[in-house]
Amino acid sequence: MASIILLKYSLNITAASAIGALADAICQAIERSVAKEAEPGTDFVKGTVVEHDYKRTARFALSFGCVGGTNSFVWYQYVLPWLSQHDFWKMMVWDNLVYNTYFIVVGLAANEALKPRGKEDPSICQEVARNFPATWITAEIIMLPADVVMFTVISRDYRVVFIKSVDVFWMVGASYFANRKPTTQHKQLSDSDDDDSKPLTTTTTTDS
Repeated sequence: MASIILLKYSLNITAASAIGALADAICQAIERSVAKEAEPGTDFVKGTVVEHDYKRTARFALSFGCVGGTNSFVWYQYVLPWLSQHDFWKMMVWDNLVYNTYFIVVGLAANEALKPRGKEDPSICQEVARNFPATWITAEIIMLPADVVMFTVISRDYRVVFIKSVDVFWMVGASYFANRKPTTQHKQLSDSDDDDSKPLTTTTTTDS
């Protein structure tokens, strides 16, 4: 029994990482396609890459796939049924307000932690706070109807497989938000924080 659970858990990690990599690859392809049609000098073009960024794909696969998605098996197989007692509305609330929020926060934080950071870059917390609302809304647009189908039609044994096939769609949006460039406003806030931490110096002049 333990070996079967371990096998399923290992397969879940592998599938989650593959889905994360696929979602980022699709996102980068869309970004390159849009960038070709966009006007030069726009913010969108500045935030895109000319060629596929394999480091970004690996980073997203590890953060949203491996780190953020490893708990799906335990959540949908054991924790969610226990918390909700198989009640439809309880499952909807727990899955969308609690688990999806946790999933996105952990994924964004892990993705930011794996990025190379300079002194002028915003902090991990700042970037998570900036990217969370748009990522969560994107996920819910897809996950809400998917959850209705999953909790009414799909049996518990196949829910992980079903949800993984749905994850790839909202993760395309998550990849864009998680990897977009920091805005000028956030850079200025980061710079102002650094300025506040510097000691104030005063100069005095003497009359000769």
